[in-house]
Amino acid sequence: MPGNDKLNTYIDEATRLLGDPNPRAAYPSLRAALGYPASISLSPELFQTALHILAEIVGRIASRDTTSIAARAASLPNDAVALFVLGMSMMGQEQYDIAATMLTRAVACDLDSSHYRAQAIAALERSGNFTDALHYLEASSDEWKESLLGIYQKAWFSVRTGDLSVAREVNDRLQEGCKHTQDAFYLSAAARINTVVCREAKVRHVCSLDEKDTRGWNYILNGGILLHLSPYGKEVMNGRYAYIQDTESLCNEAILKLHAVLRQQNIRIPKVFVLADAKSQILALALGRTLGCEMIAWPDGGTDEPGLVPVYDLEELSDVVFSSLARDAPGQYLWVHTVRWVDHTPRIYAADFVTYLQQAYSSPWDARAREGDSIGVAGSGVDLRTADLGVLANRIVDAESDSTSWDDEPEILALADVISFGQGRPIGARSYVLTMAMGWSLVALHHMVIAVERGNQLVAAARLGLD
Repeated sequence: MPGNDKLNTYIDEATRLLGDPNPRAAYPSLRAALGYPASISLSPELFQTALHILAEIVGRIASRDTTSIAARAASLPNDAVALFVLGMSMMGQEQYDIAATMLTRAVACDLDSSHYRAQAIAALERSGNFTDALHYLEASSDEWKESLLGIYQKAWFSVRTGDLSVAREVNDRLQEGCKHTQDAFYLSAAARINTVVCREAKVRHVCSLDEKDTRGWNYILNGGILLHLSPYGKEVMNGRYAYIQDTESLCNEAILKLHAVLRQQNIRIPKVFVLADAKSQILALALGRTLGCEMIAWPDGGTDEPGLVPVYDLEELSDVVFSSLARDAPGQYLWVHTVRWVDHTPRIYAADFVTYLQQAYSSPWDARAREGDSIGVAGSGVDLRTADLGVLANRIVDAESDSTSWDDEPEILALADVISFGQGRPIGARSYVLTMAMGWSLVALHHMVIAVERGNQLVAAARLGLD
């Protein structure tokens, strides 16, 4: 967690950027200080200064009501009601880290309010601060903790901190308690806990499921297979990337590992579906040529036909194409090449296969840094609007993978073997991807890559003007 010197730097930078013609320019630096849990370290004076900056930003881009809410909190930084109202406004704008700051401070101002505490727990959950969500839950009333919601929250928050023991302990009780309800939330909650308990039972003998086991936890949370782990920063990143320049070799590695799983599981892919976006098309063409199967265009509105759907990045798809992938049908597999492992807003689907997890990336065809350049200095990229995508696909097929990248193939195949990958799935809605910040706090990562992430943060700032 950053100290006051670092927070002072963020606040000073945000103050300076208030003079920028772009009213959202100051928001990334402000969010770095005001988002939870960094904000815990803010002195009362810095906290009030941050609130005034937020009020000024909101005043330039948001509605009169939202501006009034932010201004009131800035003038009354120790008022539980003012902080609560601002926190709920931030929840509505999907700024969950700032919402968590406001709502936890509202609780501190009024320890007896169960309503404030419930909303603080919700904000902590949505912002990925599950350890602190557990802390606030444990301080709740016995009545709350013994309710079905409290039992579910304790189990789920524990799972998200890497502890499956609570879920195992309460699973039978939760299933029994939800037997006679028609409430969709509780039915979904019970199913979620039962799913992770059943998944753990399958893989506990082949996966360590400790804080370093990103591949095992990806299966526990999302039911899919992670094909590639980053070799860099293993002690803190656990196989995930902060920033990666993707390559044709990595695309080739993913295809060959995916093919190995399909062979081992005797899964026959009758066709590869080709999406409209260029990057997904390139992957589909390369995969289809490797598997030697038919390649057809993904139909408008989607299909339940068996096959494999390669997607480069779900977040780059149009809303129409994304929605067409919502159904999860037997014999149809979704491979997503790159997945951002924090801050999924909007949410994306959990895939059967994921190549790698990242915070920021450039594709093999994007303008990129040259050897000796710093990140962000662009070399020439490929214009995918005019390029021959078939030629680019062939370059993936012909690329040579790094030999060390294959060291984990036995681990992947062992995981695929015990989970009977893809067997017996009913038609239903795809679940949404979940991420685990094992051994590395989300906020720490945010500070580490803030220069790379500024574009994403400005998108987040834009949401403040939606109302």
